[in-house]
Parts: sequence; C-alpha cells; structure tokens
Amino acid sequence: MRRSSTWYQPSVAVAVAFVFGLVTASDAGADRGTRGSSCYFQASSADKALKKSDYEAAQAGFTAAIDWTAQNCNDKNTDKRFLFENYMGRAKARTFLEENDGAAEDIAHMLQNPFVLRGKLMVGDWRWMQRALDKAIAQNPKSVTLLETRAELFEQHARQIHTGPTAPKGAETKKKLYREQLKDRTALVELATSDDDKAQRLYRRANVYEFGLKEREPALKDLDEAVKLDPKPKYAQRRKELRSKMGFSVLETWKK
Repeated sequence: MRRSSTWYQPSVAVAVAFVFGLVTASDAGADRGTRGSSCYFQASSADKALKKSDYEAAQAGFTAAIDWTAQNCNDKNTDKRFLFENYMGRAKARTFLEENDGAAEDIAHMLQNPFVLRGKLMVGDWRWMQRALDKAIAQNPKSVTLLETRAELFEQHARQIHTGPTAPKGAETKKKLYREQLKDRTALVELATSDDDKAQRLYRRANVYEFGLKEREPALKDLDEAVKLDPKPKYAQRRKELRSKMGFSVLETWKK
C-alpha cells in the first residue's frame, strides 16, 4: 500500500527550517532567524499593517523586530538590509502618529547605513524624513542630536542627486541641500559648549563649505579656528591640504 504524501509535510518542514536556520516567528507574517551567516527579522506583518494605515500595529511589529535583532544578532552577522527596513517602517509609522522625536531617532539609525540607504530610498522618502525632523526640531530647536541628524540627512540626500547633461537641475538641487546643511552646521557651532566640540563642528562645517559648496575661503577660516581651539593632527592636516589647493607656498602651507 502506498503511503500518503501528507505525512511528509509537517516533519519535513520543521527539518528543513532547522537545517537552514530559518525560524518562523510565532506571529503571522514574520520570518526571523539565520540564513548562512546572516541574522535577520523580516517583519512582513508590520509592513502589511503599515500599508493598511494601522500605524499602532505597525509600530509595535517593527519594534518587536528591532528588539529581537538586538537580542539575537551581533554587529558582524546582522543583515543590515532588514534592520534598515525595520527602522524605516517604524519611522514611517511614528511620523503618521506624530511621534516625531521617535521617528527622528529611527532616521538617525537609518543614516548609519549609507550604503544600504542609497539603494532603498525614493524621492518621496527624503521628503517625509525631512518633515519629521523639521517638526521635531521646531519643538526642540537646540537639540544637538536632532540638528546632527538633519544635517546628515541633507548630506546623504545631496550625494544621491545626479548632475550633468541628463540632470540639468541636479547641481542646483545639490547646492540647495548643502546650503540647508550649512544652516544646521552653523547652529551646531553656536551650540558648542567646549573648545573640543566647537573645533569638531567647525571641521565638519568646513567640509560642507569646501566639498559641498566649493567655497574654500570660509572653509579655511573654519579650519584656522578649529586648529586654534584644538590642535588635533587631523585638523592641521586638513588645513595644510586646503592651503596647498589654494596655492599657498610650502612655508605658508605649514604655517600655524
């Protein structure tokens, strides 16, 4: 008598999941575990809730995914693509719930993975992210963390803008984003409470001037001040390189 094939399905499914390190989450629509050397949590149910505008459920689902990843994965084996998507999903849910501080915190996590970010975000994503940060900063205009996050958002967005014959408005858009970043960098300089902090923020603003806006004079001024406040080798080296680009003599290049 031929054995029915139905006996095979439950036991084999468990065996296959065990062998390949795939663990199906108890909640519907979630897949978590390891695949090869990758540790991940795919929060499908949370994603569905987000699409259905059930933002409370979406936030809870993405939070569960983020927490599980923190508890079960490490820096080396975490699949940053799934983690990025979970932070982005929760940031979106929090934005709709007007929890802008929480959304800003998630956006900061997203910006820590620029290589993943560049392949995931569409034009509309930059807009809602900026709106969330704008609202959070409006409520707390002296928050260093929020200003740093928005400045980094402008930086990453500018890097995504294409320029050249096929994108005639690209250069203008890029420059506008760097101008917006410059405002936040200036605010951060003004909020510095120590020489070390101020020097570091001047250094970062100098980068915006030189590399973003192609304005070398104000960049050099910032680097001069940074070196006076905190003579770290990297500040002095950057100033030397900039002076060289600007045509300073060898003696002037090394002048303190």
